[in-house]
Amino acid sequence: MDLLVPDEKIRLARAITAYRGGFYSSLNKVAKDMVVPYKKLQRHAQGVPACSTNGGHNKHFSSGKETILIDWIDRLIQTGFPPRLNFIRDQANLLLAAQQDTTSAPALMVGKK
Repeated sequence: MDLLVPDEKIRLARAITAYRGGFYSSLNKVAKDMVVPYKKLQRHAQGVPACSTNGGHNKHFSSGKETILIDWIDRLIQTGFPPRLNFIRDQANLLLAAQQDTTSAPALMVGKK
């Protein structure tokens, strides 16, 4: 039993190494011995990335554009203006319109349409 290692990520890595090294013949046995969830071990062994690392499926902005928007909100706060939702939505829509080609598809919009 591998309860001495409190971090589940480390136990998962050790379990996959033990399974791939031939020390265990089944993932179920490894999961029980290393005290890790079987389904999580199975997904990791198959190479499926964790959901927390996928970056989101419904993102309109790159990380650079998000940083620009966050900096703009910070400047609003520093100058004493409340960052109201309609201000933020308008600024986000301006950023989206600036990054899109207007000849192809209609511009993406944030929030209410």
